[in-house]
Amino acid sequence: MGKRDRERGPSIEQVARNGQPCIAVCGGKHCLRAGGGMIQQAAEAALHEAGLTQAVTVVQTRCQDFCDDGPVLTLVPGMYPYLRLCPVSTRQIVLDHVRDGHPVFDKLHRRMRKRLARKLDLD
Repeated sequence: MGKRDRERGPSIEQVARNGQPCIAVCGGKHCLRAGGGMIQQAAEAALHEAGLTQAVTVVQTRCQDFCDDGPVLTLVPGMYPYLRLCPVSTRQIVLDHVRDGHPVFDKLHRRMRKRLARKLDLD
């Protein structure tokens, strides 16, 4: 039985294949120790505040492999990984990115920041 067999919840890939709007909070042991449960609660509260609880779900996934940068959440669709979160930054991500469509660059993984910067330069 491997590491992934002991963890609960779907993988981030399974969530992405589903295609439904989702906030996927990492449930790996490092992210949980770093406050992943508080991140999930903050995401749910912010969705409620934004009136999006019917449109977007929150799910805890298996480890998303950003163990040194937890807690982590990934927005689906688009696979936007947000790192080193706290409840305040989680609320900002829900209100700015999920509700208003504006990514929060300072919390995005560096590769996604670069990809979005290139895209914005092309537009």
